[in-house]
Amino acid sequence: MKLLSFFFLSVLSLSICVPASAQKKKNNQRQDWSKVDFFDQYKGNVKIPGGAVKALKKYPLFVNSYVVSQATAMKGQDTKGDQGMFAAISISGLKDADFQELTNQLYAQLETSLKAAGLNYTNGDDVMNCDFVTKQKTKKKENQTIGNVGINNTTYVNKNGLTESFIPGYPVLYVKRDVNFMPANKNVYATSSAVPGRFYQNLSEKEKFNLLSIRYTVSYASFDASRGYATMSMKANAIMAVGVEITLTTPNGSFNFIELRKLPIYGNSGWANGVEKVSDNKSTSELTGLAFRAGFEVKANSEAYIKELEAILTHLQLNIVGVMAAELQ
Repeated sequence: MKLLSFFFLSVLSLSICVPASAQKKKNNQRQDWSKVDFFDQYKGNVKIPGGAVKALKKYPLFVNSYVVSQATAMKGQDTKGDQGMFAAISISGLKDADFQELTNQLYAQLETSLKAAGLNYTNGDDVMNCDFVTKQKTKKKENQTIGNVGINNTTYVNKNGLTESFIPGYPVLYVKRDVNFMPANKNVYATSSAVPGRFYQNLSEKEKFNLLSIRYTVSYASFDASRGYATMSMKANAIMAVGVEITLTTPNGSFNFIELRKLPIYGNSGWANGVEKVSDNKSTSELTGLAFRAGFEVKANSEAYIKELEAILTHLQLNIVGVMAAELQ
């Protein structure tokens, strides 16, 4: 009888639907991102103390890292006793060239906005030539990116490591792999180390530069799991979800932050052309018990996807600069 119960509980079901609005609006009106106050709607929190304000006014501001991260593989999972369910979903149709162009445009907008806000913006040539950075370059550490990225080294791929289940930094779980875009021909001073130590503070304090780091994270699906008496089910929805990480380091050594506490920002639907099943098989779970695996692919319209993402990030970025400028008043 015990064996029969075990087999009965191992019967799993999987459903897929597209698109679904994670904002769960009662109507289908598209969000006009130009009218959104992101720091109001998404619970913005800003702390730039007086000493940091003085440093921002006195010393140059360098955007030391600027990245748009697009998820490319996501995996939902759920367990019930010794049973596991896993659903993997990828995305197709997106074009690297479109993302690179978008990243370049957004960075150009950021430069213009920072200058217009009265901040002493520098493109980083002076940073790259200062004594501290010159010495850092000679160390040639693999986890550090220092210098101009040119036009051929603007992208890199991340995948989850052995010690982490999902790639950190995304406001939704499930991201297992992503592609990261940096603006072309721009200077970068960054480390990929999970514990950077005083990597940024040392440069800022010793050479008197303000450092601004921005990373946008973009995913394309969510998973909903449910448990019945004898079954488990998992539903994947094609949804754009956007997050942002902002770090401001000032020479005075104060603790600063600019954050949105209510993330992700869910984008309008309409960019997804459907979902295609690419594979499925029963196999042994990575943990214990039996698992049902399923492979799906979201078919994306690259033009529509980029258009929606551009609208969100353009106006979000203007809000970010706006709250920084307000602190200088």
